[in-house]
Formats: sequence, C-alpha cells, structure tokens
Amino acid sequence: MATSLFRDYPIIPRVREIILLRTLSLLQYDVEHLLDRFPSGTKDVEWLEYVGKNKLALITKDKQIRRRPNEKALLIKYKVVAFYLGGSKRNVQDIAKQLMKAWVNMQQFPLWGL
Repeated sequence: MATSLFRDYPIIPRVREIILLRTLSLLQYDVEHLLDRFPSGTKDVEWLEYVGKNKLALITKDKQIRRRPNEKALLIKYKVVAFYLGGSKRNVQDIAKQLMKAWVNMQQFPLWGL
C-alpha cells in the first residue's frame, strides 16, 4: 500500500524536486503537489483542510503554519502529520537526507500503510 504525502510550494528548484519526488515514489509514496490540486495563491487554510480530510501527511518548509492560529487549529482538528524541512539554502542531497531521516518517523503513524 502506498503512503500518501502532500507537498506545498516547491522546496527546491523544480528539476531537482522532480528527481526527489521520483525517489519518494520508489519508496512507495504517492506524492501530491499543492499546485496539482489548487491554483497558485490558494490560502493555506483551504489546502490544509483538504490535507486533513484526506488523511494526507504534509511535507513543508513553512514552519509558520504551526504558529498561525487558523492554520494551527486545522493541524490539530485533523491531526495532520506534518514534516517540516529546514534550511533555505539546502540542495537536493540535503533535502533527501532530511526526508530519509524523517522516513523512519513517518512509518510510525497508523494512517501510513508501511
């Protein structure tokens, strides 16, 4: 069974992101990108509700989501599993390492089929 992830705006330049997303698919993750589902500029509260209702895990670099009251409320209401990637100047290898470290934790959540 594939694990479902939801990615908000790009975390690295698009070509390298495609490579990273293909790597995640090899690990049996289904990755849905924000812009595949919503138009650019969609408010975080709109897509966070979608993530929560569909029991998707979130991968983001936006650590402010957990501090903004309306967005934090949705994270709590829907018990969204969120993985925050850090560093504004990280390359694809650094991001991949962060994801691989998080992968162990990702598998521990019941909504994940691994």
